[in-house]
Amino acid sequence: MEYLLTGKDDIQSKRIQNIARACEKASEIELQMVEKILDIPPVGKNTEILEA
Repeated sequence: MEYLLTGKDDIQSKRIQNIARACEKASEIELQMVEKILDIPPVGKNTEILEA
């Protein structure tokens, strides 16, 4: 049913939900790293990855 409504299978939707939950708990540095890995333009003032 999920696939018919959204074009995504249930497993893919659950994976995306799990990633979103993990991002909610991530530190600023971790979020910046994810943005860099996924090639997402950073949002906000700090656009360079901070050194850990």
